[in-house]
Amino acid sequence: MASYSRGTRRERIAKEILERSGYEVVRAAGSHGRYDLVAIGEEDIRLIQVKSVKPSERIRQKYLEGPDGKLEVKREIWVWLGKDAFRVISKGGEEWIVLRYSTE
Repeated sequence: MASYSRGTRRERIAKEILERSGYEVVRAAGSHGRYDLVAIGEEDIRLIQVKSVKPSERIRQKYLEGPDGKLEVKREIWVWLGKDAFRVISKGGEEWIVLRYSTE
């Protein structure tokens, strides 16, 4: 599978996870913009870059820094772990795992 195809698949899986969590999600396919996904929730907006490998410090700064407005905007990098799981890295340095399918 080509690199572009793998990236597209991973973006769609992340989008599905966010939509199941109640977000309205726009995938910025082909826009060549800074973020792959924009997720709009009741209380926040999440700007998400999906990656296949753990990002370097330079990449983290590029995607996680930026001006904040009155509305809470969360900037995140989602790193593909395989088996439909992502490690989420937030601007504050917190990290957690999200799964495509819940075990509950």
